[in-house]
Amino acid sequence: MEPISCSSCGVVNNFEVSNCVGCGLSLGDAKFERSVDELRQATDKLRDLATPRKTFYSFNGCGTMLLDYRALSDGTFQAIRWVTVFGLPIIPLSAYVIEPQSQEYRHGQETTKFAIVRKGSLTIARVFRTYGLTVVGLLPFVVGSWNNRFLNRQLGGPLAFSVMLLAIAWGVYFIFFRLKNDSKAYKRGTAAGV
Repeated sequence: MEPISCSSCGVVNNFEVSNCVGCGLSLGDAKFERSVDELRQATDKLRDLATPRKTFYSFNGCGTMLLDYRALSDGTFQAIRWVTVFGLPIIPLSAYVIEPQSQEYRHGQETTKFAIVRKGSLTIARVFRTYGLTVVGLLPFVVGSWNNRFLNRQLGGPLAFSVMLLAIAWGVYFIFFRLKNDSKAYKRGTAAGV
């Protein structure tokens, strides 16, 4: 067993002794407090394992994802679950109020874990906002692709290529960062040791 500190004088004692070597008082209270603390930790761990959590998976942006995170005043977040293809929102499914737990990226696969606090309300305004951000993100790339010959004639090869790269970077930013906006939620969950 780990050594135990006397609650009266603070001297560290061997767990096997019954009285403090510094002041001679009984270590029964300190041992009892440690036992209660260990029991509390074990109970919390069991409760954590028994709590159902939804886990959404996506592979290269295909699957189901939570998008449009909004921080709430109580420290939770509201997000909308979408069916996505290559990170593009296709169909809104439902809104949730969640406590973010962790987020992992491995070999193109993203896994987010969170505890669901309650189901939220799916509003038309948030759905249209998500579709609007998608259009704003993809519009420069789509227009540039349709008019690539015109861009080549007007700007020349290297400059037209640079403009297309900027359009792609713009789309990636909007789709994977602005639209999703989950980085604050999961950084906060990781920092809190969840």
